Amino acid sequence: MKLLSILHEYLKAHNLTTEVSQDELFLPEIMQTWSFAAESNDDHLLALVPTVLTLFLRMISPNVQLRNSGLQLCKTVLLTPHLRILARGMSAIPSKPGIICGCLQLLVEVVSFDGGVLANRVYAERELSFRSLVRNLALHDTSIKDYIEDVQISARRCAVRFLLANLVLQGVVNKADLLDHRSITSAWMKDIKDDSSEEVMQSLEIVHKHVVRDDALQRRAKTSLFTEWVLGRLATLYGYIPTGLAGPAASAVRERVHRLLLLICTESKAGVLFPQNSVRADAAQDIASELNLHSNRADEIDVGDPTTGAGDGPSGPVHNLRLAAFALHLRPHSDSLQRDLLLNVFRAAPELLPDYFSQKRAFSFDPKMTATWIGYCAFIHAVIQMPVAETYHRSKSTPSQPSATSIVIESILPQPLTQKVLARCLHQSSPLISLFVVRLLIAAFKKLAAALQVIGSDSSVPSYSSERMASGLVNEFCRRCPKMKDVITLFRSTAETQDLQREAITRLLTMYYDVTPQVAFDELFDISVSLSQATNGLASKVAGNQAAAFQSLELEHLLRVAAGTPNMRWTHKAEHLELSPFVTLLKLYVESDNLPLRQRVRALLEGVSGETQLLQAETTVPAVDALLASLQEAHKSGSAAGSYSFLDNAISRFIRRPVYYEDLLPDPKAIGQTGTDPGPVSRILVALAEQWPHLYRLDTLDASHKLATAKTLAKFLGYCRSIGEDATSLACLRALLMCGAQPAACKAVFKAALENVEMPPSPHSIAERVLDPPKRGVATALVDPSLQVEALPDPVDEEGPAPIPSTKALFRWTNKDVQEAAEDGDLGELVMCLCADELSTRVQAWSALSKFVVRLEASSYIEKEMLALLIQETIHTAKDVIHRRPFPTFLGSFASHAILVEADPQHVLYAKLNKFLHAGPTWDLERVPLIRAILLSPPEKDDSTLAELEWFLGLLYQGLRTPEDVNAYRHGSVFERCLISYSSLHTPDRLKRRILQVVGRATAVDGGSTTLLTRFGLLSWGQARLALDDTNNRLLRRLTARLCETGDQQRLLLWSGEEVSTSLNDFAIV
Repeated sequence: MKLLSILHEYLKAHNLTTEVSQDELFLPEIMQTWSFAAESNDDHLLALVPTVLTLFLRMISPNVQLRNSGLQLCKTVLLTPHLRILARGMSAIPSKPGIICGCLQLLVEVVSFDGGVLANRVYAERELSFRSLVRNLALHDTSIKDYIEDVQISARRCAVRFLLANLVLQGVVNKADLLDHRSITSAWMKDIKDDSSEEVMQSLEIVHKHVVRDDALQRRAKTSLFTEWVLGRLATLYGYIPTGLAGPAASAVRERVHRLLLLICTESKAGVLFPQNSVRADAAQDIASELNLHSNRADEIDVGDPTTGAGDGPSGPVHNLRLAAFALHLRPHSDSLQRDLLLNVFRAAPELLPDYFSQKRAFSFDPKMTATWIGYCAFIHAVIQMPVAETYHRSKSTPSQPSATSIVIESILPQPLTQKVLARCLHQSSPLISLFVVRLLIAAFKKLAAALQVIGSDSSVPSYSSERMASGLVNEFCRRCPKMKDVITLFRSTAETQDLQREAITRLLTMYYDVTPQVAFDELFDISVSLSQATNGLASKVAGNQAAAFQSLELEHLLRVAAGTPNMRWTHKAEHLELSPFVTLLKLYVESDNLPLRQRVRALLEGVSGETQLLQAETTVPAVDALLASLQEAHKSGSAAGSYSFLDNAISRFIRRPVYYEDLLPDPKAIGQTGTDPGPVSRILVALAEQWPHLYRLDTLDASHKLATAKTLAKFLGYCRSIGEDATSLACLRALLMCGAQPAACKAVFKAALENVEMPPSPHSIAERVLDPPKRGVATALVDPSLQVEALPDPVDEEGPAPIPSTKALFRWTNKDVQEAAEDGDLGELVMCLCADELSTRVQAWSALSKFVVRLEASSYIEKEMLALLIQETIHTAKDVIHRRPFPTFLGSFASHAILVEADPQHVLYAKLNKFLHAGPTWDLERVPLIRAILLSPPEKDDSTLAELEWFLGLLYQGLRTPEDVNAYRHGSVFERCLISYSSLHTPDRLKRRILQVVGRATAVDGGSTTLLTRFGLLSWGQARLALDDTNNRLLRRLTARLCETGDQQRLLLWSGEEVSTSLNDFAIV
């Protein structure tokens, strides 16, 4: 304190009473000494005086009482003669670091004194104060000892401190001008990697706080600083090593520069990223551009030319050129932080995705088991896992950018992942390479499914545009992903001990069937052997260990594949296997404790048994549950082992000779049963009864084995009786089982088989049958037009939309020839399954139709050509729709009705229908077919007008199930034209009633009544018809009242005020 008091007295004596000038200097003795040193070229004094002044300013800066003295000293230093001495010192040769560092340190203190009160004056004299700054920023090799901080300092270190002090303390205008000097900022960033960790952290912190986060600083100034080259120099800090060895300081620098670059590259305020809405235009223009509506092909999308130059992306110009060039310099394959930065850049600017992968040609993704390939694989996997919703919505509304479709496909399967390269990766001998690629493809399929869902749910895009976009996306994905045969080859070559690989491969196979069924169905893939091996392998694994878990997952995937593949041989037993896949699944269900797995197996067993007609499914509880219950009883008693081989033998014989066993069924007339049709009977029972004598005659089997099989067979027979199968036929089969010289114990078991037997309940089966009872088929409603009006319900009593046929329709056609399947309505019901809500049902229906076409073309059916054309157009129209949503019901109804027309060349609509089918390979998803040809064109025959109208009304009635169907009818003016036909004097009463039934069906659909009232004026129309004393007076009153009751009351009130409620009184039912 005593020394400070002495200093205070000394400065008080030297304080100036006037403003500092060349005549009035603060501390004139020191200043004269400094001037003398400059005149005499005394290097020692030239280095010493600035150092002394620097010490002096550092000492008095914290003391408020000495502020005036410090300001006078700083102003004295900033006089032109002294600035020239400083400029001369800063321009000294590099071998004199003492002079250079002393002058720079003094300027740092002058700029920083009293919170930068004189910083503007320092920058105003920048011709002198900033002289040689660019050169000094590069002098990091020569250093001297700083006696103030007792460390080695270099000219660069002092120059960086001076620059940082100006960035912190200068005003906005001066700071922007300083940042605009590219030579200074470039020299600063050029050697930043060679600075100490403390200096680097300080530089990064000041850039973050006083440049990036300075909202008052113009964007142009920030843009001027963060050039492509500066961003690249900052990125070199990811590999920062301060002393030759990585340590905590290096990690801190890496984390800090990563946070800074994330901020710079992902926020538009930082000056690098162009805002997404800065180049926006009308959304409709963008959608037209993005969908390439001028293209000749509806499914073609522009994914660019890989040779496109910088600045032009694959599908258009790139606006974020600086980010695009910077992204190419990052090394995401070798650094997780750089990978994270690049992914965030893609999220902020999705337009860079196509450009990056088209320009980044240094790595071709050819399979090599190197660290570089693995890192690049991890990076692409991270790109694929980016959320698709954000990418799609950010990219789809900027005109002249790469199209949203090309951006999304690059985020799903980037350009390096070509079909050829991926196939080569899958065929590599290294299991790790194939595993990595399989994981990539699984992620890609998941993202494709998510992208299709996002596109389909985008209400801002017209439905026809979204359908086209989704179709183009799927087609481009199929062109890039490997063919399914390559995955199948990999699956078959993978050893059974490689549980992880097999689980991943089978998961990928399910993706092919779930997401791109059009690709999966092109391959013939029979996994019956693999399914049996997986089932047996799971049984041999110890429950609870890792191998069993992977085996269980693999089995679940195989079950999903088996449910979708049309080439599965369920009843074929391979030579090295004990049982066929069907019986193997029966055994798995009985022995497994995994409830979800059992439910999946049971559903598959029911479908296969229905397709092969082994077990009937017409009763409330299907026969497959009776078979499973009998096998479970045998399993509990430990006697089920011998029953499986006997059952397998009977099934294989039945499949080979179904007609033979059909003839063995008891004839109702022969057993005295007349007047009623026999009830359902499971055909497999006939084969079991026929094969039983061969079993008990075998000498190789002991009596206990035969008795156990007899008990299982008797249980099955009794359970079939308890679920409602025909009692008379079952009694005949029991008598057949009791014939022959078999053991008495077996006869006793069969004798008691049908006596008071109750099958254990099967909750899941009962629930399914209650929710989906047997329904009236399409054929019944289409065969006799005279019965259609009576069969359709009263419009007022309509309880819901038309139901979709049950899953039995997927297999019923297989037991008939193509002509019977078409004429009996089974083919029509199969087509209607495309409209089901369940994806699995739609996929199976699509596959079944594909198989039917092959079978039809190979048949001798005389009408096969036009019928095949109809089914093929149905398949092609539904191909790109069914994996996202149900096929439009009105199109399914049209196809099912058209099948009967093609089966009858004398039909009144045969010529019009064929003309329509020849018009194009696909149908409009939002337009009712043949509406103009029937309602607005003359008939082909003079007396067929009413017949055509009646056929068309039946199509409309069955085609109304969802709000989308009502919307399509509205766009096509279907309701107006029907009401016009109703008002015609030539329309008979039965067709008028049919028109009212179509309107009544619309009231059962959500939003249908509101649409009819507000869009078509049904209320006024009904009043007009009542005023004319319509023949359907009472029905019109009830129907109109129902329209008002089921409509949206609030919307109706807003639409018409009190008119609806007032008019309801006029429609009282009398």
